[in-house]
Amino acid sequence: MVSAFAGPRKTYGDCFAEFSVWRQAENTRMDVRTKGGWHVLDLFTRSMTVRYLWQALDGLVKGPVTVNVDLGSRDAMVWSKAANDAFKDKGVVPPWIPVKGRVGTLISGP
Repeated sequence: MVSAFAGPRKTYGDCFAEFSVWRQAENTRMDVRTKGGWHVLDLFTRSMTVRYLWQALDGLVKGPVTVNVDLGSRDAMVWSKAANDAFKDKGVVPPWIPVKGRVGTLISGP
């Protein structure tokens, strides 16, 4: 999972303080604490980043995956399969993922 944070860090700076991953029964959970520049990103960009972290973790384990960002704060985000299925990004990909013809271009949401 450490490598999954590399792209967001390169694009948005060092905005993650720490993370932990733990499993209980069939459920895997990742808790992420943010810092600094995270709070200046718009909600769509934060959502894309959390979705990306969720997808990375979901690709590594079997069973339900939940990502909690800043749990207990007013800016808390929770990402799960339901959130992922409901996220209407119109095919936008995170800007740190190379896309043919758009490498290095910052892509933003509506």
